[in-house]
Amino acid sequence: MNRLVALALFVFSASMVSQSNPPANEVVRLVSVKEENGAKRIVMQSKRGIYLFMCNVGAAGCTTPIPGQPYWLLTASSPVGKMDLDWLKNWYVDYHDATNMGIVPAWEGWNKQRDLMEAYRQVGSYWLSSFTATK
Repeated sequence: MNRLVALALFVFSASMVSQSNPPANEVVRLVSVKEENGAKRIVMQSKRGIYLFMCNVGAAGCTTPIPGQPYWLLTASSPVGKMDLDWLKNWYVDYHDATNMGIVPAWEGWNKQRDLMEAYRQVGSYWLSSFTATK
């Protein structure tokens, strides 16, 4: 199976979860992005706090989240649909000696207007640089 089709099926399965049984995953949204010295710094915010993600600009999965778009946070203990962190690390990149995390578009069901390439572009793979809890 072509990699794009396989990824689209996983993203589709993750989005379908929200129709009948909302996942326990945390929803994050983009605050800011900055590229510097080959690294991308991505600040995402949720109800729990602020995450600082990092990725190597040239690495697969080092995507820039879309402003305003909600994303489910993918961690070692919180898979999204059929996607888990091991799958994401195998698909994109494993940041060894770091806490790997990912984001998956939190679409409310599959929108046939979205093409498969859009789903592919919005899945991200990062390492966690810091987390600051909301007070």
